[in-house]
Amino acid sequence: MLAAAAEQAQSKCNKLKATAQAVQAHTLKNPHTLSNCRPQHAAQVWATLPAFVSWAPDLPEAYPLYAKEMAAAFTNRDELRGCVCSALERLCLQVG
Repeated sequence: MLAAAAEQAQSKCNKLKATAQAVQAHTLKNPHTLSNCRPQHAAQVWATLPAFVSWAPDLPEAYPLYAKEMAAAFTNRDELRGCVCSALERLCLQVG
């Protein structure tokens, strides 16, 4: 029983790694990523983040893909801290 659970966990881990690699490859090929947006446009997009994370069904899979970008936005862009904090607060309330 424990071996089956370990296999299932390993399978999920492999799927998450593959998804993360696919997202990274797409981001590198796509010139319209957030990092290439004008600051005012990026701020408008980031302002929608709290709404997007509200009860997202794919949250466990999607969060690891965007956690670093959210942390970088929080650390490097003072004007985005409110949006990121609101999104993280919603995430915490949904999980807890």
